[in-house]
Amino acid sequence: MWRNKLRSFVVITAVTVGIFGAIYSYALMNGLINQKIVSTINFETSHIQIHHPKFKQNKEPYFLIENAQKIVEGISKIPEVDEVTRRMIFLSLANTSNSSTAVLVCGINPEIEKKITNIYSSIQDSSGGYFNSEKDNQLLISVSLSDKLQLSNFEISENTLKELYEKDVPEKIISKISVLQDIKFRSKKDFKDTLKYIIGKKLAKEFEYPIITYSRGYKLKSNIILKMQDFNGNFVEKAFKIGGVYSTGNDLFDDVNVFVRNEEILDLLNYNSEDSHQITILLKDEKNVDNVVSQLKIKYPELQIQSWGELKPVIILIKKWITISYFFLIGIILLALGFGIVNTMLMTVLERVKEFGMLIAIGMNKKKVFKMIMLESIFLSATGGITGLIISAIIVEIYGKQGHDFTRWIGQGYQTIGFDAIIYPNLDILHYCGVVILVVLTGIIAAVYPAKKALKLSPVEALKTDA
Repeated sequence: MWRNKLRSFVVITAVTVGIFGAIYSYALMNGLINQKIVSTINFETSHIQIHHPKFKQNKEPYFLIENAQKIVEGISKIPEVDEVTRRMIFLSLANTSNSSTAVLVCGINPEIEKKITNIYSSIQDSSGGYFNSEKDNQLLISVSLSDKLQLSNFEISENTLKELYEKDVPEKIISKISVLQDIKFRSKKDFKDTLKYIIGKKLAKEFEYPIITYSRGYKLKSNIILKMQDFNGNFVEKAFKIGGVYSTGNDLFDDVNVFVRNEEILDLLNYNSEDSHQITILLKDEKNVDNVVSQLKIKYPELQIQSWGELKPVIILIKKWITISYFFLIGIILLALGFGIVNTMLMTVLERVKEFGMLIAIGMNKKKVFKMIMLESIFLSATGGITGLIISAIIVEIYGKQGHDFTRWIGQGYQTIGFDAIIYPNLDILHYCGVVILVVLTGIIAAVYPAKKALKLSPVEALKTDA
């Protein structure tokens, strides 16, 4: 194997780099989609949702789950269920003194909701609280909705500069924007335009995401007027005060969802306190989703019962596409490496024609020569493959804990489509084992032709060669 050290080293390095590239790229994509699944379950859908069969089509308020409280009590007795709650959901127009937009108002029980979703944990210390006070008519809105309704302000403070320094924003940028310290901007557009003027368009585009994030403040306790239809179809409106501002990292969700206490919505819109638009279920183990859905469909055939995968089928499709892409990628890499191994082993055979001829002439079985070449090829591919796997496993382990922060480059874009900008690579042991098997098979297949070439050697002709 080390007869020609340089050539063997090149082949092993090629296998190592190829395997590492394929594994780590898949680990990144797998980590990204797994984070999306966890985020979807924790913030949006939970494991299972129940609705009136016609409610999901247009969210008409009269498509209710009747006697929802009794259904909740029955579901809570299923052993696989961890928590269950019910919600009221209404389309509404949210108005402030400066702007208005359509929103989806979710009436929740805050204490039970904390056990099912992580909305409460996505509220920063400086962004209010999660229905902490006993005051009535509180409302949770998102960061992106706050910007839409012009309820955000932007100010570079001492704390902002410190946060940006910790996020590795260059000191020259921090120095330039420090001239804006303690100046309050009332709109995101004005703040962005000023940044472009101070640090230039190119640097503003690269660093505006962290600067805006750590400069943003909120007009807490501001009034938002919600206008909705009551049970009789009449329009009613009521003023709510901003109690907290959340951010799930998914603008598609954040742009439309606001949260209020369930009883306040029921009182306002004259709905029966026993009815609901949605029942949300969190299980003890995600593996039981299909089983519980089947049980519920038998028990409540008149209702629409969906798992998180049915509610968000695009995520399942993306996960399948990533897996298929990975196998295509690893296949292409191994095909290229196979040709490299074939070339290396052919060179080995041609260089050792006289040696093989002598071995055969003194009685070595041709099968042993065949095995010798096959083993050399397997060792080359296996050494490179295992080295690539070890390096991949180490890097995945390290960055699986600390994550790759792509915020500066793709943060806003990824958040817009609902993905995290900090990616934690993730890969299970079965994928590593699968790659080992594929690499060894590649080495075996690649060695067959050179080994057959050696078997065709005539001892007499081989000893005459000058090789």
